[in-house]
Amino acid sequence: MGHQSVKLMYYRNNPKDRLKTYLEVESVLTVSDLTTVENTVEDLQKKVEFLTTELEKVKQWREISDRYEKIHRN
Repeated sequence: MGHQSVKLMYYRNNPKDRLKTYLEVESVLTVSDLTTVENTVEDLQKKVEFLTTELEKVKQWREISDRYEKIHRN
């Protein structure tokens, strides 16, 4: 946004110029409420954790099942 150096002073438009600039760009501005996105991400993270745990349980069950079958085949 025009930062060239930390040594330069910031120039601040007067209220009239600021209003003019705002009105020029207002039609393309987007104001977003990220609450929904953050909640969705949080929910998805919880689901991933749950599914990861369930997958580990399935892997353990298969391993035990395979061992059991080997023992009983012999």
